[in-house]
Amino acid sequence: MSILFHGLLYCSETCKRRHQWIHSEECVDLELFRFQCRNSDINMYSGLCNAQPSTLSEMKGYAMATQLSGKRTVKALLAQAESIHQADENWILAITLYQEILMRGDEGVDHREIATAPQWRQVWMGLSRCLYEIGMYDKAIGAGTMALEMNRHFPQVHRYVALAQRAKGDHVMAIKTLKAAVLYEAPWCDETIRSNKDLLREISI
Repeated sequence: MSILFHGLLYCSETCKRRHQWIHSEECVDLELFRFQCRNSDINMYSGLCNAQPSTLSEMKGYAMATQLSGKRTVKALLAQAESIHQADENWILAITLYQEILMRGDEGVDHREIATAPQWRQVWMGLSRCLYEIGMYDKAIGAGTMALEMNRHFPQVHRYVALAQRAKGDHVMAIKTLKAAVLYEAPWCDETIRSNKDLLREISI
């Protein structure tokens, strides 16, 4: 018997509980989330370095401070990858930092002890963008799919999956991915919906 929970279909109650840690930290009341988004930068800590200029300036200041001090926490590495290397289009250096975080998860430690669910999603979103930018489209799709499995409602989480699919010549899948983006991504944010519809029209031509 399948169970529908927060838009995801699970084969059993056990499966739902097993997956809960991944999405629980990003699951909030929709009206509360809409209020938070109206009063903050929804792209902050997205993994894509696409926050507003004033936010980017603050984030870059923090990232540079952590880099100069040699800080290697997950939060510091994510800030450096996004606000320094992605911002400067040093895709390889950003990938190196994302991989350092992923390697910590390969050491047999509980993933929850290394990073929060939003931080893991940020790693995969950032990797997807960087891999797309250097032309590694299959890996960009794989990384983006990991982010989607964690939170398909986050703004722009479908973007580089669709762009990589288009770059590979798979327009059918790119269109399918963007239709999912229009349906699921940030339904509280008109700007996100508009951006996804614009990209869908562009890819559909």
